[in-house]
Formats: sequence, structure tokens, C-alpha cells
Amino acid sequence: MENDYLLAELKTIRDQSRIELTKARYSCSMALIGMSIIGYYKNHAAEFEETDVPAEVKRISSMISPILIPMLEAMADLENDTPAIAA
Repeated sequence: MENDYLLAELKTIRDQSRIELTKARYSCSMALIGMSIIGYYKNHAAEFEETDVPAEVKRISSMISPILIPMLEAMADLENDTPAIAA
């Protein structure tokens, strides 16, 4: 896992179990995002015939990476009685 945002976040955590949990959340989330991107391009192949899908996965993952851990942490703190934010 060579990601500057993940590594910076891990440096702030002292509890080893929380470090492992953060790594697992990050890895699973990035895997799901990557699979979603691949699936999107596969399902829309006619529109993106000459697209370098691995490059797109890397590009989009790089855009998402800075917000992923804070978003996961915020979602982990939610409870059933937390009011929904209106869109």
C-alpha cells in the first residue's frame, strides 16, 4: 500500500488494531472503487473503445484517495439516530 494519504493517516494512529482496521477499510474501498470503474467502462465499451482502463482506474483512484479515509472515518462514526443530511 504505497499511498501518501494513507501513510500520513496511519502515522497519526497509535493503536495497532485501529491501524489494521484503517488499512482494511482503505484497501476494500479502493478495490470496490477500482472494480466499479472497470465495470463502468466494460458496460459502456462502445463509448470508450480506445480508453486505457487501467490508467483511468489509477487517475480516478488518485482523485478519490485524499477524501477516502476521512469519509470512511466519518461514516464509521454514524449511528442509526444520526440525522440525515439533505442533499
